Amino acid sequence: MALCSARLVLVLLLSAVPVAYIIHSETSDRAAHVYAYASKSWFRECAKWDHLNRRFIVSFFEGGVGDASILEEITVIGDSGFEGEKTFADDVAVDTEGNAYVTDVKGSKLWKVGVNGELLYTINSPLFIPKEWYYNLIGLNGIVYHPNGYLLVEIGKGDVVKEVNIIGGSLMFGDGLELISPTKIAVAGNAIRLVESTDDWETARIVGKSKGLGHCPVTAATVKEGKVYLNHLVGFGYPKRKHVLVEAIFT
Repeated sequence: MALCSARLVLVLLLSAVPVAYIIHSETSDRAAHVYAYASKSWFRECAKWDHLNRRFIVSFFEGGVGDASILEEITVIGDSGFEGEKTFADDVAVDTEGNAYVTDVKGSKLWKVGVNGELLYTINSPLFIPKEWYYNLIGLNGIVYHPNGYLLVEIGKGDVVKEVNIIGGSLMFGDGLELISPTKIAVAGNAIRLVESTDDWETARIVGKSKGLGHCPVTAATVKEGKVYLNHLVGFGYPKRKHVLVEAIFT
């Protein structure tokens, strides 16, 4: 009996350490600026700032897209709106007219969503499906809209559909993409990287790195008013989950 009690105490002590770390990380003051919003779900894969309509567009882990104000999240189009298929919304890009392009990891295709939340059409291409089966475990991932009128889309093996030669490093295990300027992109993931190109994305180089919250994966990045913000996959709290976008500091 005493042995069981000792084991229980040990388990409680060991579990208290990570819980205390998470609580401290969620409640302590941060040097970087933070945006937060409430959601009904634990997981939010991506959040992008839509400058034209002054809103954050959020992709749902369970499928669908939402409009997240700083306080609350509103569903714009749900999983049932996408041709009745099971989907996995990942990253979001917004063009100059306010249309959203959403990567579907499960279906290896893009959805184009209008400014009023309606599904306009889907985009399919053989380029979206690598020949190697193991790269298809995670299909289309990060996406950005370039002001020159094309999309840069990351696929599972770390390449982009507009093939870019990365000099001095790799984007393997990268997740969401965000265009900071016509010549710079932020790549979210297990390491947040700043990538620069001087030849219209024929080649690029890793020029900086940043970190997100230590207890939560960074799955996307977005730019608002010249600053890069990192989307963290998991929200904490009950009955509603608090999701945060934390400013990235590149070094």
